[in-house]
Amino acid sequence: MITIITEKPSAAENFANALGGMKGSFEGSAYEIVSSQGHLFQLVTPEHQVREELAGRYKYWKLENLPWEKEDILWRKALNPKTRQIFENIRAHLMHADEAVIATDDDPSGEGQMIGWEIISHAGYHGRVSRMYFVDESAKEIQKAFRERRTLPPMESDGEYLKAMTRQRYDYLTQQDTRIPTILARQNNMNILVRVGRLKGAIMKLVGDQWKAYGSYVKKPFFEVRYKDEKGNAFSREDNDERYDSRDDVPIDGFSCSEVVIDSVTVKHASPPRLLDLLGISSILASQGIDPGTVQATYQRLYEAHYVSYPRTEDKMISPEQFNELRENAPLIASAAGIDPALLTHTEARKTHVRQGGSHGANRPGSRVPESLDVLQKYGPGAAEIYELLARNSLAMLCEDYEYLQQKGHLKEYPEFTATASIPQSQGFRAVYDDDERKEEASAGLGLHASPFVYEGANKRPSRPTIKWLRDKLDKYNVGTGATRTSTIAEISSGRDDRRLIDERKGILSMTPIGDYCHQIISGCMIADVETTEKLFSDMEKVGRFEMTPEEVLDGFTPMLLRDLETMKANAKKTGHVTKIAADEDHAIGPCPKCGRKIVYRKREDGSYSYYHEDFKTTSCDFVLSGTQRYYGNSITISPSAAGKLLSGGRIRVNGLERKSGGSYDAYLRLRVNGKYGNLEFDGFPRKKSSQGPASRS
Repeated sequence: MITIITEKPSAAENFANALGGMKGSFEGSAYEIVSSQGHLFQLVTPEHQVREELAGRYKYWKLENLPWEKEDILWRKALNPKTRQIFENIRAHLMHADEAVIATDDDPSGEGQMIGWEIISHAGYHGRVSRMYFVDESAKEIQKAFRERRTLPPMESDGEYLKAMTRQRYDYLTQQDTRIPTILARQNNMNILVRVGRLKGAIMKLVGDQWKAYGSYVKKPFFEVRYKDEKGNAFSREDNDERYDSRDDVPIDGFSCSEVVIDSVTVKHASPPRLLDLLGISSILASQGIDPGTVQATYQRLYEAHYVSYPRTEDKMISPEQFNELRENAPLIASAAGIDPALLTHTEARKTHVRQGGSHGANRPGSRVPESLDVLQKYGPGAAEIYELLARNSLAMLCEDYEYLQQKGHLKEYPEFTATASIPQSQGFRAVYDDDERKEEASAGLGLHASPFVYEGANKRPSRPTIKWLRDKLDKYNVGTGATRTSTIAEISSGRDDRRLIDERKGILSMTPIGDYCHQIISGCMIADVETTEKLFSDMEKVGRFEMTPEEVLDGFTPMLLRDLETMKANAKKTGHVTKIAADEDHAIGPCPKCGRKIVYRKREDGSYSYYHEDFKTTSCDFVLSGTQRYYGNSITISPSAAGKLLSGGRIRVNGLERKSGGSYDAYLRLRVNGKYGNLEFDGFPRKKSSQGPASRS
């Protein structure tokens, strides 16, 4: 009997549909399918990982107890009590199995491999173990994987397992990086939990540094002579050292009108943009109010229903076979997404998007095509938006190139002044999908004459950190997959106020008070350096290829922690202002909906609150949120926690609102910016009546 172990019940259902039932025979081989529920076993808490006499040192959060001695840790795992019945069921099936098949997700980290091996090892099974590798959970792929399953070596000799085990143990050791800043904060009367890890630390450093650069920007204007033709094209000097500090100093009178000379006209082409990963999807949908956590959860449900491809891929391209499937389904996908199929005329595989190799392929529509986007709504918020975005991004490769004429010209009397104009000829893929990365400015072409004017410029202000900006930064160092990045951002931007590190509002990432503290305390630490995570991922791959041992990778952690411990101690002495902000009534609670900078609350003598910029005396943004709001005759007091939700793009529930006609009702309210003020607007009725809410009617 072949016992197939899937990662979750939904996968078991897909395997049963592909093979002919939960138990039976497929092409002459008897099989049965059993399901796990993700990780059934967990590494136990630190005090239970060591000998009894050492338990106190590993249990209590004290700096003198750090760093841990790696040799003390026994790497014990325990069965999650909630999953005991699931494990016992699998073990019962393995008792009579001739072959155990690991059919968990085939992800880049090897985590699926480890889930399967954990179950098999703890069940005491010693027979043949094989692996099913599949691109997705379609019937065709599952059947192919069953036929081509590969026998695995013993667990201790399986590179995929060793790779995943190394990362799990490394991440377990990073608990110490959370303990250090949390202990230092509590020594300064800040009762908070500061979560620091490899990717969390890297993200906090990148986002915090960018806000620091954004906040410390000082505009330095300059003035110079430029020309503009009758079609609005600007002519400038490429290397211009004739810039002035004042408009009045510009010698504009020394320049006269000039004819325009066309130097060249060239036909240019632009190919479709790259395929999106999960974080790329999140960065685009965030502007529509769909947060990364929602994208992750809804995408997973769409995947389990075969509407989209595997979420946790690290592939940037697709294989020829995957391209052929996409091309075959393209008319149906286009119809569902509202795309004109007549635009899909480029049927040859593009080298920029398709190549041999890879595994799951880049994110794209799945083998199952919906009749319309409406049928996807049952899979969760944002389901239709996710599918349409994937469809347009993927089908763009089946469209022709964007084509335009590029004109270059100069001024006859002042040849050092030049301009370039792009005249669209054919929209190509841009009629289906367009991104902001490689846009050419559309123009009617260069004019005949140009006139001088005084141009005012300035040094460029750093951009506010967005999910898209963060994605580009992490791409630069090849740190994590799109799915890992998405889940990490979702984790640190949700949860309790005393733990949340980042607020995400329509794609803009801003620092919470805890995030501010985290950023300052990890400044200069190796755990927050993207190159540290980049090296770990590289070392993990070496472990999988048996070029390094897990011990060699883990041995590098303690020296890094010792260095970071001293760095954090030194940083803690410089964070008094953060401690003050987080400890008294005068602390930041969320981002300004207009400029993204910190909004703080301050308590008046009468007990009411008002919310405005921390640096309101110097900032150019005048946003104010009153602590008491009027809403259709009701007076609503906005508590600090409610204000934090509103500023972060969320909504609050208010109970007992009085109707003018009599009676009362409960409602969800959301923030609306009206000029300089923040007001409340209706955002739906609760399904169930509750006696409590984050805001109160007074």
